[in-house]
Amino acid sequence: MTTGTPAAARRPAPVALIAVLVVFGLLAAAVDALFSLGMVFGTDSCGTGAAASAGALCNTAVWGLLVLLPWAGLAAGLVAAGIAAAVARRRGRSPWIALLPGVGLPLAALAISCLAVFA
Repeated sequence: MTTGTPAAARRPAPVALIAVLVVFGLLAAAVDALFSLGMVFGTDSCGTGAAASAGALCNTAVWGLLVLLPWAGLAAGLVAAGIAAAVARRRGRSPWIALLPGVGLPLAALAISCLAVFA
């Protein structure tokens, strides 16, 4: 009689999933960094009397929120992907479903920021 978990229940660590999440995370961080760099120049027309200077980007609180939102989406996506992978693995399902929140949340946060800036 054996004790512990049976060999069929033991699964190897999802190394490939972790590697893919790391690559997507680095790619999202690079895109967020480029967006943040572009936001540095978003306030150039503020205070010049131009028609564009009346926009929401001239408000420093709105500007800070729009710069922070993609980074918060990236952090939330990584946490959600980790939780989704752990739940799926515990239920005996494929942890690859964790890519949906891991990629979807950062893309949604970046899209919301871009819509607010360019709309």
